[in-house]
Amino acid sequence: MSYSPSNFNGIIVTGHTGQCGKTVACAGLAGVFYNLGFRVMPVKPWVFQSFSGKASVSNTQVSNTQVSNTQVSNSQVLNSQASGPTASGLPASTWDMQYFQTVLPQLPQFETQLCEGPDAVKPHHWQAVIDACNRLPSPYLLETPGALSSLMAIRKTGYCDATDLSHALDAPILLVIQRHPDLAGQLIPLLAYCSQEDVPVVGWLAVETTAPDTSGFITADWESAALAISTEYQVTYLGCIPHSVSISVPLCQQGNLIRNTECNIDLLPLQHALNLTVPIFG
Repeated sequence: MSYSPSNFNGIIVTGHTGQCGKTVACAGLAGVFYNLGFRVMPVKPWVFQSFSGKASVSNTQVSNTQVSNTQVSNSQVLNSQASGPTASGLPASTWDMQYFQTVLPQLPQFETQLCEGPDAVKPHHWQAVIDACNRLPSPYLLETPGALSSLMAIRKTGYCDATDLSHALDAPILLVIQRHPDLAGQLIPLLAYCSQEDVPVVGWLAVETTAPDTSGFITADWESAALAISTEYQVTYLGCIPHSVSISVPLCQQGNLIRNTECNIDLLPLQHALNLTVPIFG
């Protein structure tokens, strides 16, 4: 699976499951780029109750500052229709937008559609996301709900997932997986599907979502397998964000996320893809 760097407006961040560390990856990368003088905006266009099972919402939008499907924003989390506060006192469905804001307090507004499920995403909702991404003033990292092949919308053309979003936005995909002994079982199906759907993959990274089990987990073997799979599929392994007790999305704690990302992730392929060459501030 070859990939040629180009000047893309954004990158689609997706993975093998809905709890694989996509939010941590998006926030960490955006935070590192900010510290380097680049403005890269993490966004999440949809939150689906049916994927998380964490909140009950009606077809409404929440913005990244205000959900009508509903709309929620970064700076304002409202959810009179979402049930059950989390440990942070916020509805679980809005964790990600709030977490992004702990890393980038001045995050521009981006309306996130809060829906009961993908079947509630109508053609005009889909197009609104495409238009909103194309209007963003800076490059973006778009976190998808669910996994790479999870249903995102039902249109006249059929079932839509992250690969359709990649085609619609002309944006490459960044794959995120949990660091787990079964690396091949998680990663190879994702790479094969991207190849089948002819979408560019800018690279893949792992996130250690829980403390590592050192009893039967041999790091050298995992790293060797990562390099072997990357070579076979001609896709770049960017590294692994290690587990830290100070990092918590539900509690909106970034802890040492930015440092862990900067020290362990190869940023160059992402910088090339987004044409991040001259810092805009610093």
